[in-house]
Amino acid sequence: MPAQWTDRAFAKVAQIVTRHAGLKIPEYRFREVESAVRKEMSARGLGSIGDYAALLERDDIALSDLVSDLTVGESYFFRAKAQFDLIRDRIVPELLRDRPERHVLRVWSAGCAGGEEPYSLAMMFEEMGLAGRSFILATDISRPALEKARRATYGAWSLRGASLQLARRYVRSVGKRYEVLPRFRKRVRFDYLNLAEDAYPSMANGTFGVDLILCRNVLIYFEAQVVALVARRLFESLAEGGWLLLGASDPPLGQLAPFEVLWTGAGLVSRRPPRHEQAARGQRAPARPSPPPPGAAQAAPPSALQQARQAYARADYRAAMGALRDAVDSPEAAGLFVRAAA
Repeated sequence: MPAQWTDRAFAKVAQIVTRHAGLKIPEYRFREVESAVRKEMSARGLGSIGDYAALLERDDIALSDLVSDLTVGESYFFRAKAQFDLIRDRIVPELLRDRPERHVLRVWSAGCAGGEEPYSLAMMFEEMGLAGRSFILATDISRPALEKARRATYGAWSLRGASLQLARRYVRSVGKRYEVLPRFRKRVRFDYLNLAEDAYPSMANGTFGVDLILCRNVLIYFEAQVVALVARRLFESLAEGGWLLLGASDPPLGQLAPFEVLWTGAGLVSRRPPRHEQAARGQRAPARPSPPPPGAAQAAPPSALQQARQAYARADYRAAMGALRDAVDSPEAAGLFVRAAA
């Protein structure tokens, strides 16, 4: 017999979660959703599901707390070590080869849970001598998870298996727990971000012109149409030549955005190819366009800000700064100018 809601009001809550957070809620999760809703209602002293549904519509924190209950925020340091090896041995060397000499690597942990993943990256970058040449952004929809990440204190389960050996030099024992050393906490910026919303790519929140995105074990929770939107936005968030790593259970994105999909020892990975590589893959040159009819309007040349965005996306910061000198009256241009100069 198919699962059913014990109260149809729960279905409205599920619809709100799907609409605002993109989460899919199949029948086998109905009871789990009801249990989470009752827990959150009790914590807020609410007796009416209708009142709670209305709260979710207007309160991001309430929605974040419920989503946190419905997603697995559990992780551990250096999870899927093969991917970290790939980052160290191939991805970072290729990025450094193709970027300007003093380029600062921009890395985004999208769906960072309790922070184990971005801190693992910070530790690895220090081992590679890149502590001063890397910027790590870590985002999540769960505010409780972000609070845990900022505290940077973990139990033994977060350092299980080989994780403790890899992270041992970078944590200190505090009773029965482990605390990430302060210098690594300073190298990661934690922010709230809902991947189901149209908040990225954006220069304002650091999700534009990214060299490497890790979005692992996140897309498995999303409705198919949300996955398609997220795929395109992640592609646009990458700088040319930037890489995207997913979890082993996440749906492939190669058919949803123009990624180059590569087989590696760590499994399938995706890359935003530079324009010259796209041309080299045998794309046909477009037919010569017919001349416009007399009196037809001519397309306006790219604005200084558009030229700057394009240069920034391909990590050509000198060109971005040059273009922006003619557009510094724009707040966005001023922000981009600062980033290009950094």
